Amino acid sequence: MHPRLPPTSIISVSFRPHIYVPSRLSSSVLHDATHVLRPLIASRLRSRPKQGLWLRVSANGFSGKATVRRWAKRRVTQALRLEFREKGLSTDGVDLHKGGKGLRGTMEVYAKENIVAASWSDIRSEAGKVVDAVMSMSAGKIKMLISLTVGKVDAGVAVLLTEDKRLIEFPSILLPPSISSGSIVDITVSRNLASEAASQKSFQSLQSSILSTYGQHSPTAPILRCRNATQTSVVLEWDPVSLATAELRSLSLYRNGSKAGNIPKPMEMTSTKMSGLAVDTEYNFQLLLRTSAGVYNSEKLTVRTHKMTDLSGITVTPGIMAPPLRESLSGAIDRIGAKIAENVRIDTTHFVCMEGRGREWEKAVEMNIPVVRPEWVEGCEREGRIVGVRGYYLNADPKLRQVGQGVGFQSPHRQQQPQQQQPPRGEALRQGQTNSTASISNTQLPRRGPQEPAPSPSANNLRASNQPPPSPSPSGGGSPAPPPPEKDTPREAPHPDVSPIQSTASEPAPPEGESVPSPTVSSEKVSEQSLRNLKPTGQENGNTPPKRTDNASMVDVAL
Repeated sequence: MHPRLPPTSIISVSFRPHIYVPSRLSSSVLHDATHVLRPLIASRLRSRPKQGLWLRVSANGFSGKATVRRWAKRRVTQALRLEFREKGLSTDGVDLHKGGKGLRGTMEVYAKENIVAASWSDIRSEAGKVVDAVMSMSAGKIKMLISLTVGKVDAGVAVLLTEDKRLIEFPSILLPPSISSGSIVDITVSRNLASEAASQKSFQSLQSSILSTYGQHSPTAPILRCRNATQTSVVLEWDPVSLATAELRSLSLYRNGSKAGNIPKPMEMTSTKMSGLAVDTEYNFQLLLRTSAGVYNSEKLTVRTHKMTDLSGITVTPGIMAPPLRESLSGAIDRIGAKIAENVRIDTTHFVCMEGRGREWEKAVEMNIPVVRPEWVEGCEREGRIVGVRGYYLNADPKLRQVGQGVGFQSPHRQQQPQQQQPPRGEALRQGQTNSTASISNTQLPRRGPQEPAPSPSANNLRASNQPPPSPSPSGGGSPAPPPPEKDTPREAPHPDVSPIQSTASEPAPPEGESVPSPTVSSEKVSEQSLRNLKPTGQENGNTPPKRTDNASMVDVAL
């Protein structure tokens, strides 16, 4: 139901100030999503400027031929335009004398059946009254009167009918007490401009307050950074979360596109540690901030874990130890490229101390940080790579430490120095033939027969390096035949660090005029195969090997 002006005998008017609505036909087309004209009507309504007066005249309210209805519609339209022109308005209701001001809104005029018999002067007179009423209503000087017919009255709601047979539910308490079904009531409607202006001002103030409070600032996306990286872990950090006026939902960390977990206490924590990573592997990390204002993602951070020889990610916190040891530890840490942190932090990788006590030690144990001895840093420097901590705990057995060849951080001069001190193999062999004084120890010889003579107490010691024992002659005599010389057989020099072992076994005396140098025996276990390869000393000098007075061989000698 549209607000209507007081009806006349030939026309009725509905006027909506400052409101622009399409016609009934256009509205029906717009509400039908399958109508072929819907895009066209919608486009025309969007392009039509919402200013001036939208005037629509209809003659569908009375029965008759279409030609008669069109004739009645033309007469009403012409009469209204003439009245607008006399009032100084254009056909669109724009005031031609006051800078474009005039009527604004939608005006619908319905012709009645009496217009067919009415004269032109009567139609002009009615049109003039309608234009005056619309202008007064637009200026707020006239109240709109609506006549309604009471259809049904209940205890709480009354059903009212308009002239175009529309139903309105109206509160019964606002109606006069003596009305009943069929009664006609007039409802006066007026616009309260003062209250409307005050309400509009309050609404604008509220909108400005909302904009200044919630519309100026928005949550910012977190910025992810790498604080430290080791062979198997990464420490990530970010700035405190900025939510502005939004509410926090969650803060999640993603690794290689998969969710790694939610950050606990996201308003307080600004760092986290990812452990259990692969060595020398590249990872992508990203933070996802969910708020009531939306979802904000950080930029993807690419981090690569260190190699086993890269010790720059190690962060050591020293504990209780002597000052000289602490200075030595600092120097070793600087040489391997690691870092020192005075207090236990999230990026601390090892806690080095000599005694398990103190506040920092308790914090390291609580954070599950390895507590090792200073020898662990020396082991890393010696090996040139990160070594295991199992053998370097405070109460660990030193035998568990795996010591390999020192590489990495030793200078070239220190690496070549042991090689310069070792003599050549041939020179070492000659030195072992002339200067060795060690003899075979703990030898056990078989019992001799009653006819065999006892050996001389000053028995000659045999070489135990690479010479086989003398073998008996084929004729059964006691003097063994020397084996053929082995010119191409390499000889190994005796180990310089082996201590000499004195012999307690009796050996046959050398022949007169011959001197046999004492051989050198390594402290390692001599196998039977190596003893078989022993040669007599006299072979190198071209002399006959000494004769043995017993039947014992070097195979029976046990070290």
